[in-house]
Amino acid sequence: MSVWDDLVGQDAVVDQLARAARDEQPSHAWLVTGPPGSGRSHAALALAAALLCEQPDPADRGCGECSACRTVRAGSHADLTVLATQGLSIQVRDARELAAAAQHSPSVGPWQVILIEDADRLTERAADALHRAARDLSFDDVRVDHRPDVLADDVARQ
Repeated sequence: MSVWDDLVGQDAVVDQLARAARDEQPSHAWLVTGPPGSGRSHAALALAAALLCEQPDPADRGCGECSACRTVRAGSHADLTVLATQGLSIQVRDARELAAAAQHSPSVGPWQVILIEDADRLTERAADALHRAARDLSFDDVRVDHRPDVLADDVARQ
């Protein structure tokens, strides 16, 4: 079962994300947006799994069967960091911890993937901390953000 199978009715999205995962130098950031219930979390995790997939043939990335695909889907892959909040906002402390973690090299996969769920919940100070950290990161890092309204404004200003 491919990591893309959960994205029912999202053929255009699957095509675009699968194409990105096959690329030897994928974009360093993806903004996954959509209304609640649209599958953006599933899409972000599928992209993360495909980027970290162990299949040597790029056309097979996102196989859903290798150890990397299974551990990403379980949320336990060493090179996957998910920042989510149960509270009303993502605080600057959380953003700084994430920025510090992003400085590390990937441990088992080709990339370090960071997912920020509900990025619109970042406080202004937290968004600023991530923005400053992002300027210092190499482009060997890939970020996928959910509902990135706050971050999109920062990117647009650059």
